[in-house]
Amino acid sequence: MDTSKYKALYLKETGEHISSIETGLLSLESREGTLKTIDTIFRGFHSIKGMSASMGYDDLARVSHTLEDILGRYRKEKRLPAGKAITLFLKGVDFLKGMVQVVSDGSEITFDIEGFTAMLTGHHDKVSDEGQGGTRQSGVAEGVHRLDLPKSIKVEGSLFDDLLVVVGELLSIRAGLVEYGDGASEMELEENIHRLGKSLERLYTMILEARMLPVEDLTHNLPRMVRDMSRGCGKEVELSVSGKEIKLDKLVLEKMGDPLIHLVRNAIDHGIEPQVERRKRGKPSKGHLSISVRRRPENVVMEVRDDGRGINVAALRDKALKMGISPNRLEGMSKKELLLMTCLPGMSLAKEVTAISGRGVGMDIVKEGVESIGGSMEMDSTEGEGTVIRAYLPLSVSIIKVLMVHFGEEMFALPLAPIIRIVEVESSRLQKSETPVVMHNGDPIPVRLLADLLGMGPSNGEGLRRVVLVDVNKKRLGLEVDGTGEELEAYIKPLSSPLSRMRGVSGVTILGNGRPVFLIDLPSLLQ
Repeated sequence: MDTSKYKALYLKETGEHISSIETGLLSLESREGTLKTIDTIFRGFHSIKGMSASMGYDDLARVSHTLEDILGRYRKEKRLPAGKAITLFLKGVDFLKGMVQVVSDGSEITFDIEGFTAMLTGHHDKVSDEGQGGTRQSGVAEGVHRLDLPKSIKVEGSLFDDLLVVVGELLSIRAGLVEYGDGASEMELEENIHRLGKSLERLYTMILEARMLPVEDLTHNLPRMVRDMSRGCGKEVELSVSGKEIKLDKLVLEKMGDPLIHLVRNAIDHGIEPQVERRKRGKPSKGHLSISVRRRPENVVMEVRDDGRGINVAALRDKALKMGISPNRLEGMSKKELLLMTCLPGMSLAKEVTAISGRGVGMDIVKEGVESIGGSMEMDSTEGEGTVIRAYLPLSVSIIKVLMVHFGEEMFALPLAPIIRIVEVESSRLQKSETPVVMHNGDPIPVRLLADLLGMGPSNGEGLRRVVLVDVNKKRLGLEVDGTGEELEAYIKPLSSPLSRMRGVSGVTILGNGRPVFLIDLPSLLQ
């Protein structure tokens, strides 16, 4: 029987069973699991065994059967596995993950199945150092942590009915446009263009809805990752995740995988102290790491917080001086701006290099990853109490509403969501003051020339000037431009190298006449 057409379904269901098994094992290790948890894990191994045998993946079926058989002894005796037994089962799960990945890649399984199953059977109640060594030699790399999204997306069946309706409308509009070529009235043409715009907007909304995934799809592997990293550092760390149900565009979540790993790694290795140090400071011996996600009208905030030692700002300033940062520049920085210096390549306050960090890489990857999708980040830290890092993420990075602005012959696109108002101001009033401001709801907002921020030179504009007031992460600024244009829904393409290194722009859109227009990166301008 040809089973290739069932492979995608097999990989999807096997991945779900492995995730459920891993969650159950971690709950048993934290003493939150019960005998029902064992039943759930047992059914997971049993299902993987059956599906693998049906697909002809006999080695996978054999390993699953061995793990099922060992767990069955605990199930029969109505006792909970703990300690080294949990570690043994987790090694078995890692082995299964490696084999499933090989199946996904279409490669041949070359792991030492005989040696691994013998190790499982021989050490099910006592995992010795020799047994752990056998696992490492089996062909599965340890210490490799990834946050992967599912390759398939679940959508409601009704979505396809709605898509079919929209496609039918587009075909009807096409027929109307063809008739215009045969002599239809101009009014009919305008009506068809209006209908076309509405249909395309509905189509975009439905596609965007289909692409939205819950944050849980990205974070479901975090408990295992935190468990392994904290044990590798000789620490105890508990993890809490809130806001997992909030949905983001699939591309946004994909881009946040590596940054989130680096944030978790830094918090565990650098932030949270060893148990002895925590007790001396009067803290609980177990550190706490929390990840929270919350929705705002214009974006989503992802926050990573730890209760560790915090960041020594004075030491950070000294390190920045040694790296060649100007003292005058450092003197004018706020605390939050200084903390963002940790995102400079090569910046590390670690006293030693460990297995997972301390090489001066990580935070630069975080900042680059967040900004690559049009987001921004900020840091706050109190020495002795902990650190919090917030990433402000767009809901979608494909199509956004923008306002067209121009400066001389140059045209740019501003994201519409952060714009709070557009005002007209006499150029003479702006030129008289070294630090011009406009008032909004009784508050002064500083004004800067957009072209000056982009390094394009001074303005020669006279008369009335347009000032676009924006609010990004509670920072307000007025952007002076020559004029404003239409509001558009623009498809934003990411910039490729070397344009991706340009400061102040984060993408490009192509107008109907073929003209490329850069999208202004407001977070980087406000920083």
